[in-house]
Amino acid sequence: KEVVQRNFLCNKKQKFKHFLFLFFSDEPLICYIHNLSPLKTSQLNNSFFDITLQLGNKNMRAVCFSPEKHPTMKSKVESSSPVKISNYQIRKHKFTDEDEVHINKRTKLENPSRNEITFECETPEEEKSDTTNNSIQDIITNQNEKSKVNITGRVTKLDNPTLIQTGNKTLTKQEC
Repeated sequence: KEVVQRNFLCNKKQKFKHFLFLFFSDEPLICYIHNLSPLKTSQLNNSFFDITLQLGNKNMRAVCFSPEKHPTMKSKVESSSPVKISNYQIRKHKFTDEDEVHINKRTKLENPSRNEITFECETPEEEKSDTTNNSIQDIITNQNEKSKVNITGRVTKLDNPTLIQTGNKTLTKQEC
């Protein structure tokens, strides 16, 4: 697959920012969909959801900014059917610096033809956990910002649940 690299310079409020966009040159992705998240809302109030694309023997994160594509993706996950994705963008994730696929309203989702499907759907393994027991101080001292950590604890006291009102919602709160 040929990758075309383009650099753009944007002027926003007198600050110049350099953006790097990567595009596959007219090459659709044939993939299976896994790990479909529910619809979420970004800090800029945009709806989006995350998925994992199985591209043969490689998995890749994708973010979809077109909520109307969620039911189609859900159908593909439930039926373990492949999808052909075109008119997408490859961008670097702002925290991990890894490539991810960006899907928007111009992205096309189609059923691939039989000869385009060259691999089987594989259920992804759960994220492997290479955990060690560390103190909180070790984690604070040795981990990079945005590192993923697992925290395990034991509930020693459990209070009775109470109802609380927040805005238009009634929530159940339970201290432990």
